[in-house]
Amino acid sequence: MSNIDERDRILDLIRRLDMAYTRGLLSPEEYGALRRGLEVRLPPFRKSTVAYRPPKAVKARRGFKFKIAAIAAFIVAMLAAASVLYLMMFRVGPVPAIPLLSKGPEFTVSGLKFEQGILSMTIKNTGSADAHDLKVYVRHPKGEVLFLETGLLKTQDSVSVSKAVQVDSSAGTVRLNIVVTCKEGTTRTFTYP
Repeated sequence: MSNIDERDRILDLIRRLDMAYTRGLLSPEEYGALRRGLEVRLPPFRKSTVAYRPPKAVKARRGFKFKIAAIAAFIVAMLAAASVLYLMMFRVGPVPAIPLLSKGPEFTVSGLKFEQGILSMTIKNTGSADAHDLKVYVRHPKGEVLFLETGLLKTQDSVSVSKAVQVDSSAGTVRLNIVVTCKEGTTRTFTYP
C-alpha cells in the first residue's frame, strides 16, 4: 500500500473516531488514547515526489546556468564582431545596406574618374525606395559645386554623368568629396581618390 493511500485510510479512521466521540459513544480517555495512536501512525505528508534540494544547491545551480548563458552570449557577440570586421577589411567599396533594415534610398558611386578637369561617375540607387530631388555636390578645397540635380532616381536605376569641374590642381593630387543627397533625407559621402 502506498504512503498516500495509507495516509487517506488513517485520516478516514480519525474522522470516524471524531464522529463517534461527538455522539457520545466513547469516553474522553478512550478517545484521546485512540486518536494519539492513529496520529502516531500517520505518515508525513509530502507535497511532491521530487527530491528536496536545499537552497544553497538551488542557488548554485542557477548561478551555473547563468554562467553558461553569459558565456554563450559572449561567444555569439565575438563571432558577430569578427564577421563584421572580416567584411569591413576584405570588402572593396562601401558595405551595402541590408535591404530589410534600409527603408529609404541608398546610393553607390562607381566608375569615379577625374581626368583633365572632367569628373565622371555612375550613381545607383540600391535602396528599397525611390529617391526624389536627387542632388550631387562636389566639394574641393576651393568650395562646393552642384554637380547633378535630377528629379527622380528609381530603385535599382542608375545615372551616369560626366561634367567639367574647375579645381586647382597645382598642388599635385586633387582630393574631392562627392556628396549625394535626396529629399528623403539620405546623404552619402564618397571620396576621390
